Amino acid sequence: MRWILGTFLALATVVVVVSLRTGWGKQQGKPVVCIGSTSIQPLAEMLAEEYCRKYKAPGCGVDVQGGGSTAGIQAIMEGIADIGMCSRSLKPAEAEQLQGIPIAMDGLAIVVHKSNPVSQLTLSQIRAIFAGEVTRWSQVGGADEPIYLITREEGSGTREAFVKLVMEHKDVQPTTGTSKPAGGANQAVRISRKAMTQESNGAVKELVKYNRWAIGYMSLGLVHDELKIIAVDGVYPTSELVRQKRYPLMRPFLFVIRGADSPTAQGYMDFVLSCEGQRLLEKEGLASLALITAFIFREGLPIMMKVGVSNFLLSGDWYPQEGSFGILPMIVGSLAVTAGAMVIGGVLSLACAILLTQFCPPRAVSVLKPCIELLAGIPSVVYGFIGVVILVPAISRYLGGPGLSVLAASVVLGVMILPTVTSISVDALRAVPRAYREGAIALGATEWQTTHMVMLKAARNGIVAAMILGMGRAVGETMAVIMVAGNTLDLPHSILDPVRTLTSNIALEMGYASGDHRKALFATGVTLFVIIMILNTIAMTVSRRRARKAGLP
Repeated sequence: MRWILGTFLALATVVVVVSLRTGWGKQQGKPVVCIGSTSIQPLAEMLAEEYCRKYKAPGCGVDVQGGGSTAGIQAIMEGIADIGMCSRSLKPAEAEQLQGIPIAMDGLAIVVHKSNPVSQLTLSQIRAIFAGEVTRWSQVGGADEPIYLITREEGSGTREAFVKLVMEHKDVQPTTGTSKPAGGANQAVRISRKAMTQESNGAVKELVKYNRWAIGYMSLGLVHDELKIIAVDGVYPTSELVRQKRYPLMRPFLFVIRGADSPTAQGYMDFVLSCEGQRLLEKEGLASLALITAFIFREGLPIMMKVGVSNFLLSGDWYPQEGSFGILPMIVGSLAVTAGAMVIGGVLSLACAILLTQFCPPRAVSVLKPCIELLAGIPSVVYGFIGVVILVPAISRYLGGPGLSVLAASVVLGVMILPTVTSISVDALRAVPRAYREGAIALGATEWQTTHMVMLKAARNGIVAAMILGMGRAVGETMAVIMVAGNTLDLPHSILDPVRTLTSNIALEMGYASGDHRKALFATGVTLFVIIMILNTIAMTVSRRRARKAGLP
C-alpha cells in the first residue's frame, strides 16, 4: 500500500513541476462571449472558427450564442457579453449608451415554396399580405389558394427590420386590385395576428419549405436552394445588389460594444472587419418552489394590476411594443390544445390500461407495459421534430390548412401524456380487490360487463386523478407545442387553425423582453401557474377521496 501511495505522490510532483515549466498551470484567458441575433449567429460562428484556427494562442476562444438582437443588447447592457450581435439599427436610447459597428449589410429575403408560381411582388403587395389585407395568392397573380403567413417573434431583430422596411414604409404604392395603399400611404400597419410565429430563421425556412402556400422573410445569407426568393419591386436580391444598395430591403449586421473591449475581443472584431473576414462573409452570401412562486408573482402581479386583470385575461390584443397585453388567445389556445390532447391521449391511455389489466396475458403485459413507459423518456423536442416532419405535412395534405394547428399539437401532446395516464390508470385498476372481479364473473357477467360495470367504477377516482395529472402535463408542455402549433395570436375557429399557447408565448418572447413586456410574460406565467395548481389540487382531492373509500387501498 505504501509503495502505491509513494508512486502516486511522485507522479503528482512531476506533473506539477512540468506544468509550471511549460505554462500549463497558468490561467487561460477567458473566451470572447458573443450573444445576439440568430441571423448573425452562424456567420459569427464561422468567423470565430476561422479566427481561432488562424491565431492558435491561449485564450483566443470565441463563444457564440443566439437569443435574438434584443437579448444581445441586454447582455451588453448587463455586462454578460463582450460583443452583442444585432441585425437591426440601434434605437436612439440604445445608441446613447452603446456603439454599433457594422460588419456587413444583409438583404431581407421574402421567401416562398419552390413550386409557388408567384416570383415577384411589389413592396405594397408584401405589406398588404402581411397585414392580412391580401389573403389569397390569386390577388397577386398566383393560384387561388390561401396565403399562410410566417413571421418572427416580438423582439427579433429580423422582425423589427421587416416592420421598419415594409410595414412602416411611407412611400408604398397602391396594391394590385385596390384603390388605396395598404393601411394608408403614410400609416404604419401591424403584422396580421393570423401570422404563425417562429423563433429563428431556420424555423421559418423549414415551415416555408414544407408548406406550398406559405410566405415568410429571413436573412438572405441563410436562404438555400430549398426555397424560392421573391423579387421585390422588380429587384431580385443578390449579394452584389445589396453591396450596391440597390435592393430595397436591407439592414445592417452590427457588432455592439460598450466601453473598452478586452484585447481578445478587439482582436476578434479586427479579424471580422479585415479583408479576410469580409471575404468570408461574402462567400456566405452574406431554487425552492416557495421562492420560485414568490418571484413569479412579484414580477407578474404588478403589470396585471396596471392594465387590469379583466383586460389582461379577456383581451385579445397582444402588442407588447405598444403596451397592449391581452392573453385571451393564448388561454383559449392552451385550453383547446389540452382538451384535444385529453380526447386523443386520455381515451387511448384508458384503452391501454384496460387491455393491460383485463384482457392481456401476463407475458404480453411484461413486453407492452415497458414499451409504453419508454415513451416517457423521449425528449419533447424529438416529439416536436417528428410532428413537424411527418404529422404537419400529412394534416396539410389530407385535411387542408397550414398543418401547424390545434390538431397537430393535440396529437403530439396526446402521445406524450400516454405513458403517464396509462401507468397511473393501470395502478388504479390493479388496486381493485380481486373479489370484485371474481364476484361479478360468478354472477354470470361477461369479461366486458365485469370491466365496464365493476372494475372501471371501482377504479374511477384513480383514473380521474390520472387524467387530471395528464392534463397538467399537457398544459405545461412547451417545446413540442412551439414546433407544431403555429404560434399565431388569433383565436382558433377550428382544429385546423394554428394557435399560440401560454407556454409558447413565454418561451418565444422571454429572450427579447424588457420592461412591461417582460413583466407581462411573468404575468402569463402566473396565469399558467394558477391553472396547473388548480389541476393538481383537484387530482390530490380525488386521490384522497379514493383512499378513504371502504375496501380500497
